[in-house]
Amino acid sequence: MSMIKCPECGQPVSTNAGTCPHCGIAIAGHIHQCPECGAFNTENKLTCVVCGKELENPQSHAQDQNPQMSSLSSVPDPKPKKKGSSAISCFIVLAILLGLITGGYFWFSHNQKLQKEEREFSLLQKTTKPEYFQQFLTTYPNSKHYAEVQERMRQLEAEEGEWKQAQQANNKSKYEEFLHAHPTSYHARECEQKLDSLDWIIAKKENTEEAVKKYIYDHPAGRYIDQATDLQAELAKMMVSQEERPLVIAVFDSFCNALSHRDSALLSGIMLETMSNFNGKENAKPADIIAFAESKMAPDVIGLHYLVGTPIDLQKEIQEDGTMNYVATFNLEETINRSDAGQQQTNNTYQVVSKLNADKKIISMTFKQN
Repeated sequence: MSMIKCPECGQPVSTNAGTCPHCGIAIAGHIHQCPECGAFNTENKLTCVVCGKELENPQSHAQDQNPQMSSLSSVPDPKPKKKGSSAISCFIVLAILLGLITGGYFWFSHNQKLQKEEREFSLLQKTTKPEYFQQFLTTYPNSKHYAEVQERMRQLEAEEGEWKQAQQANNKSKYEEFLHAHPTSYHARECEQKLDSLDWIIAKKENTEEAVKKYIYDHPAGRYIDQATDLQAELAKMMVSQEERPLVIAVFDSFCNALSHRDSALLSGIMLETMSNFNGKENAKPADIIAFAESKMAPDVIGLHYLVGTPIDLQKEIQEDGTMNYVATFNLEETINRSDAGQQQTNNTYQVVSKLNADKKIISMTFKQN
């Protein structure tokens, strides 16, 4: 091994180096030395770049030195390559690759369609609209779920017909029948709202604590629950307690006793100084009420008796000034006994509406003979 100057870039390089580390040209076996001046030239130079001496081809010189290699190189290849078979092989490989890619694409596409179909079928389980089922059948006519979806759509169409009938009837029983038959229907919520409204109308019309309680029990989250709660509180205030009821009834028993005996003093104790209205007479005093009983005392009458009939409807009402009154509705039974045994006993019944103040004093009383 010796160091020389690279014939290309002039930098030092070993004669055994494969390439020049500075400029990259081939060195070992690819340079020859000028026999005249000793300068090294690249193998493609025919004359020395230094002295101009004609140079010998190094490859020819190598073949002369190694005739065996020269003769071997002249021997023809016993197995020459077949260009046609190589092209066919490439075509086959390309065809296989193309087939795999095409098959993979169609498999992937088909799989995607199946997944989409299953997703849309799954969504149908969460709806009750017939048009969505028809859309699925149109989109996937060869679906394995076709018969199932078609049957479900038929059921929903029948359900839709029943809903229209309930709407036309627009009564509680029809809505209840529909909701009982189709609790998961698309119209279930609307049906519940219809029942909610109808029940609230009934509760307001009856205007009783029992009716309002029933509405609240049946519709704890109803649209009218706040109004119902307020009405219930108002009705509770208007209800006569178990302690109050017998005291009010006792006032009317005393009234009947006072009429039967024409007792003005007893009447004065259970009524205001004047009643605003007594059987059509305004500002009636005890004497006016006794006069009503006296008018019944014909010459042959030997007994006059009054009795409070049952049941007694007893409620409260609030006046504009905020005061409370009791309102009683009941029947007053009148019995007239006569001295003539041949004449029958006379019985009359009056429907009475009377008001008492908070102190349980009679304010007014009107009679209507039945």
